[in-house]
Parts: sequence; structure tokens; C-alpha cells
Amino acid sequence: MIHLSEKEKNLLLALSRQTLSGFFKFIENKHCMGARPKHTDVAAFVKWFTGRIEIPDIPLLSENLSCFVTLTEGHRQNLRGCIGSLEPQPDENLLQNLIHHSLHAAFFDNRFEPLDSNEIYKVKIEISILSRPTPINYTSMEDLFQKIQQKGVVLKQGFYQATFLPQVWKKITNPKDFLKQLAQKAGLPQSNYYGASYQVYSVCSFEEKQTY
Repeated sequence: MIHLSEKEKNLLLALSRQTLSGFFKFIENKHCMGARPKHTDVAAFVKWFTGRIEIPDIPLLSENLSCFVTLTEGHRQNLRGCIGSLEPQPDENLLQNLIHHSLHAAFFDNRFEPLDSNEIYKVKIEISILSRPTPINYTSMEDLFQKIQQKGVVLKQGFYQATFLPQVWKKITNPKDFLKQLAQKAGLPQSNYYGASYQVYSVCSFEEKQTY
């Protein structure tokens, strides 16, 4: 399990928000006002950004861990962007992972238009730091349902793969429906949840208490 103090959680949330506001300023200086961000801007920004900020003294940031960054908007917390990875690159630490996923959730989630400068004060940031996914074996559907309850779940079948964070259980409480929709997310027929292989993981998840 991953444990962070409230102070450490707040520092990581502040770092994610600082990443977004810093990227807006970087883009405005590099391009004209309102220019659409480019993937090539990210690497240049990360190098520039990490050389100028004061990195929080949190040992976890130097570890080879991954996270998801979720952005929501409005009192109903409508999804505005969510990007992450199940596992980091071999040479990537959590600091790099968090910065990259903050940027990609805000500007490169293909389901949404890039965040504009006015929205930065409207979105709420949630960070989910992942443990390493662990394969599970199951002898029946009931056994599978029991082993995945309230955990992050990875479904794999051939070249197809998808994951739901543990937070999805709040919206899809029935295990069968949970797996059907996970199969659909992977690009498979819903019935293919039966016979797929699964991994589970835990998360340390925390969000801003208010927008800015």
C-alpha cells in the first residue's frame, strides 16, 4: 500500500496545478496567445519546468511509480480529462510521471478539447498513485467477482487491454456490469469478460478540496 500524509498529498496536488499554469505561460511565450498545444511542446516544457521549480521533499517522487491524473469540472464533477499509465517506463520516476500525465489529461485527452486558460480555475484535480498490478487466478465468476471488488482492475485478452480505477466502483457497483463495461472499453464484446485474464492493483487517491 502507498501512504502519504495530508501535507504530502496537498504538495502533489499543488505541483500538478503548478504544472498546468506553468504550461500555459510556456505556450503563450513560445506561440501566439491561444495557440493549440503540441506534443513536441511537452518535452521542452518538462526540461524547462523541472529546472526552475522547487521539487517537494517527498521520497515517493523518486520511486519508479505511475499515476493517473483526473480533471473534473462543475458541481457534478463532469469528467474533463483523465490520463495515466498502469506502469511507468523503466527509467521514469513518479515526479516525471505526474508532470506528464497532468499535461496530457489537460491538453491531450482525445475525448475532449484542450483546456483553455479560463478553465484552469474551474477544474478540480485528482491524483491516483498506483501500486504494481498483480495477476489473479479465479475458479469461477463468483470467485473473480470477490477478488476484484473495490480494486483497480486490468482486463487483458490477446492484444486488447483496459483498466478501471477503483473509483469506478462508485458508479458501477455490480461486478458483472463492471467487467462488461471494462471489456467494452478494451474494444471487445461485453461477453468477452468471461475467460479474460485479470490483474488488480490498489491506489492512493486524493483530490483538491476546491477549485481556484
